[in-house]
Amino acid sequence: MAQSTEKERMSFKVEVGFGVFSNSLNRDAYLDMNYPSGIISGDSKMKAFNLKFTAPTRYRNLDLIFGAMAIIGQNYDSYIVDVGGYDRRGYQYLMNGGGVYAGISPKWKTKYFGLTSDFAVGIFPIKEYASAVLADEAHPNFTNVNQNKASVFGAMASVGFYVNVWRIGINPTFNVLYAGGAGAGFFLYGFMLPLTITF
Repeated sequence: MAQSTEKERMSFKVEVGFGVFSNSLNRDAYLDMNYPSGIISGDSKMKAFNLKFTAPTRYRNLDLIFGAMAIIGQNYDSYIVDVGGYDRRGYQYLMNGGGVYAGISPKWKTKYFGLTSDFAVGIFPIKEYASAVLADEAHPNFTNVNQNKASVFGAMASVGFYVNVWRIGINPTFNVLYAGGAGAGFFLYGFMLPLTITF
């Protein structure tokens, strides 16, 4: 039994996952591009790809984590709005980024099932660009916006569970991510569905 426990503690895990994050809690040009009689709203869903390594510690219910993430948001090249019967094209938007992180993973685990949590900090360079040219001589009160925001550092947390069959498993998690700096702050939340391999 002692040998089995020791072997379990020394397991090393690799996770590769895909997820969907939401940017809906950010009050920025993405969701609130205002013009005199309305709002231009974009899709707040973002795709996320995550590669995470989990290493054991001397404590059974505490692991170390290291990872990298890519986040791909929506890309709008143009947008047409109807303001009082007047159509105007001139909206561009792009948001993407990623990061590298390290942290701890407290968990309750058995051989085939467990509850997990992650707490990590890292470098998360997420960039957002938004531009709207909605004004002209006939409509001078329309909004003109040109914004470029970028974050630097961030923190991430998650809760979830895992199911293992032999060395293969899944680890669905609910994640929250905050990245800020250089006049920008992004709060993202969503779900990840990683495939895990235990060595």
